[in-house]
Amino acid sequence: MRKLFLLFSFGFLFSWHQQEKIKPHFEYIDITFFGGKYSTVSIRVDSNKNIRLAKIEYDDKKNNDCRRGTIDSVTFSRINKSVADLLLKKVDSVYEVNCWDCGAFQIIIKYADKKIKSKIFGFAEASNPLKSLINILGDESLTENLMLTDSCFGFQTSVFEVPPPFSPPIIKSDN
Repeated sequence: MRKLFLLFSFGFLFSWHQQEKIKPHFEYIDITFFGGKYSTVSIRVDSNKNIRLAKIEYDDKKNNDCRRGTIDSVTFSRINKSVADLLLKKVDSVYEVNCWDCGAFQIIIKYADKKIKSKIFGFAEASNPLKSLINILGDESLTENLMLTDSCFGFQTSVFEVPPPFSPPIIKSDN
């Protein structure tokens, strides 16, 4: 019985130590999906495994849903690996596919020494290095056990920044 207890104790301590070894490659990830003029879903994950979620329905404010919680170590490890892989890739600030009403994403990944900001129009059709991370964050099982909160967190990506319109240069004639 004593050997079984020692074996169990050693196994528990080893697994606890393994979970604590995950060193985050990011400070936070802030992402918002814009589903057209009717709704947005925003998610923020930080390096301490905290997650916040806001589902905003523009036409029915009673359906607004704000939640928070923590991410399990396995999922956090997948997110962390995906974020680390992005450091080795070129991430453009805009990805656009000619797709009407496909929705859009805006994402910010904050590292210790830099920040990636990107907008993705027509995500379902787009091929880009952020797709893997967005698929992990978009998995409903990630957010299904989060606690309901009274107020929503202010997401940096929930305001969609549209670049200013292009104005052609004025050409003066010699007349």
